[in-house]
Amino acid sequence: MFLGDLNIAYEHKFKPDAAWVSTFHLGPEHDTFFNASSPTMRFTLGYRFFNLKQKNTVAFIEVKLGSVSDFNDIKLIKFKTTHVLFEVYGGEQFDFNDTLYYEYKFGAIRNLSSGSMAQFYPAFGLNLGIYL
Repeated sequence: MFLGDLNIAYEHKFKPDAAWVSTFHLGPEHDTFFNASSPTMRFTLGYRFFNLKQKNTVAFIEVKLGSVSDFNDIKLIKFKTTHVLFEVYGGEQFDFNDTLYYEYKFGAIRNLSSGSMAQFYPAFGLNLGIYL
C-alpha cells in the first residue's frame, strides 16, 4: 500500500518478547496484485518477536498471514478478487516517550494464491504509534 490509505494496527504482548499483531488497510492499490488500480482492503494476523537493543530501541521480526481484496462495488462491499498473503518483516521500533513511538520495517510478501509460489514482492513500512 502507498500513502493515502487508512491503516489500523493492533498489537498485544503475551510475553515480554512476543506479541500478536493484526492490521487492517483500506485504500488504493497500484497494480501490485491486480491488473488495474482500484480500492482494496487488506487484513493480516500474525506474530511479532522482540529483541531489546537499547533502552528505547527494540528490534523485531514479524510473520503474518493475510488477505488482500479489490472492490467491485465499495459501497456494497462486493469484492472482485481476493489473494491470500504470507508476509515477513524485520525492523526497529523507537520510543519518543512513554506513549509515542515510531518504527520502520523491511520485508517481503508472497502471494499464496498465485500459481508461482516463488514470486515475492518487496515491502516497506513506516509507522507512528501510540501506546494505550
